[in-house]
Amino acid sequence: MIEMVSIILLFRRREGKYEEAERLYKKAMNLGVPNAYKALAEMYEDLGRNSEAKALYDKEAKNGDTKAMFILGMKYSDENNFEKAKKDV
Repeated sequence: MIEMVSIILLFRRREGKYEEAERLYKKAMNLGVPNAYKALAEMYEDLGRNSEAKALYDKEAKNGDTKAMFILGMKYSDENNFEKAKKDV
């Protein structure tokens, strides 16, 4: 079931139906679908909505998600913001 949800969301995104995909990703996040936050963050990045993507990674990192911690750390590293990476991640 979860795989089917992920596939449907991916197709919505590829079809350019970003508003619908965003709504469905958020719903999937609320239902606990694994990696829904990551997929939404990636979509935000694709759309140039980097601060929203970073906020999602930050939220998940604070919840103990090690993938989100890694991604967030890499983003801070790319920005040469090493102090922020050490403090927040």
